[in-house]
Amino acid sequence: MEIVLSCRGVLADACTPTYSGTKPMRGVLMKLLGRGKAPMYKQLEAFGEETKSQKYSVDRRTFFRYAAKELKLLPGDLSKEYFKLSRGPGRLTFNDYVLYQLYQAADLSLAEKRRFVSGDLMWRIAINVNDMSWQIVTEDKFLSYAVLRQLRFPIPETLAVVDESGRCYGETAVLQKVSDLGDFLTASDAFPIFAKPNHALGSFGAMIIKGFEDSKLVLESAAPLSLEEGFGALTKGGAFLLQRVVRNHPDIEVLSPHLSTIRLTNFIGKAGVITPCALLKLTSAGSIADNYWRKGNMMADIDMETGRMRRVVTGKGMDMEVLTRHPASGEELIGRQIPYWQEVLDLNERCAHCFAPIKFQSLDVAVTPSGPKIVEINTGGAFDLPQMASGRGMLTPDVCDFLVANGMAEFAKV
Repeated sequence: MEIVLSCRGVLADACTPTYSGTKPMRGVLMKLLGRGKAPMYKQLEAFGEETKSQKYSVDRRTFFRYAAKELKLLPGDLSKEYFKLSRGPGRLTFNDYVLYQLYQAADLSLAEKRRFVSGDLMWRIAINVNDMSWQIVTEDKFLSYAVLRQLRFPIPETLAVVDESGRCYGETAVLQKVSDLGDFLTASDAFPIFAKPNHALGSFGAMIIKGFEDSKLVLESAAPLSLEEGFGALTKGGAFLLQRVVRNHPDIEVLSPHLSTIRLTNFIGKAGVITPCALLKLTSAGSIADNYWRKGNMMADIDMETGRMRRVVTGKGMDMEVLTRHPASGEELIGRQIPYWQEVLDLNERCAHCFAPIKFQSLDVAVTPSGPKIVEINTGGAFDLPQMASGRGMLTPDVCDFLVANGMAEFAKV
C-alpha cells in the first residue's frame, strides 16, 4: 500500500462532523490522523529516511521558472487555475497540481481537472466511510493472510516470522533469536526469500534473501549482511514475514524482473463493488519491489473492460514521462494484454465483498503463471497512483455518488 505520511490539523477537524463513530473513538482517530499513522503503522518510524521518498513536494519558484521557460506558460494563468482547483471538492494542493501535471493537461477541461482528488484526503474518506475496527484485519499482514487463507483465496506462502516480541503465529515458525534465523536459513531450500515488515506500508525495509553463505545473508541489489546484522534488519521496528518469492506470469516477467502487482481501488455500495480504475506497477532492473517511490519503477493504466495497458508513466510531477516502449528493453507497452484478466476481476470482486465493512479499499494482485494471487488488501488506497497512471481524476460520477451516499455531501459539487 502506498501511504500518506502526514495530514494537516485542519483536515482532522474537517473529519469530525461526519464521522459516525462514538465521540471517544472519533477523538482517538482524529489524533491518529494528525500524526499521520495508526498504532499499527508504528513500524514505519524505523524507516524514516526511506519514507521521505514517498511524499512529493515542489518549490513554487522553481516550478514557475520551469513552466515559463520550458513550456511558455504564464505563472499568473497557472496560479488562477490552481486556485480554482484548490477550492473544489478534491482540495488539490499545489504539490498535487504539479504532481498530476495538470498545468499542461491541455486535453482536460477545468471540469475534468476538478475530478482529481488530493492524496491528503485519503484518510479523511477512509475514516468517514469505513468500519475502522476492520483496519487491523488488513494492515497486520500476518492476520490478513490468515483471514484470506481461511476464505480460500490464493496468497503468498509465509515460511516463517522473525519476531522478538513473544507473539505466537500458530503453526508458522517464529524466529526469536539470531541463532533461530541462522538455523532456519541453513536448512532452507526456498531461496530466494522475500522479507517484508508485518506492520508497515510501501515495501519500506523489504529485502530479497538470495542465499545464506559463510554465515552471511546474500541479498538482491544490496551488500551481504552478517547473521547478526540480518537479524537486526529483520526485526527493525517489529516483526518481519519471510515468504516464498512469487513469480510473474511470463508475459509480465518480460517487462518486470521482480514481482509486479495490479492495484485495484474499490468502493463498496448498495449496488455492489465500484472499481473505477486498475493499474499495473512495474519494477525496474534495480528495484526489488514495485512500489512507485522506488527509482525507475513504472505504472501502467489498464483498460477495465479489455485488460489492456493503455498508458504507462514513470517519474513524478515535472519529471513524469509517458512511455510507449520499455526504457530498458524497447518492448512495446501500449496495448499489452494482462493475462487472466477476467480471473483478476472475479477475484477482486469476491475479495471486496468478503471485506465489505471496509467500503473504501484497495487490492494488490499478482498475476502468476498459474493465475492471480492476492498479495495485499488495504484499508483505503493512495489516490496519486491511479491518477498519475491514467491522467484522469478519481472522482468519477459513480465514486462521487458513493461518497455522497456515505455522508460526504461536498462531493456532490463535482
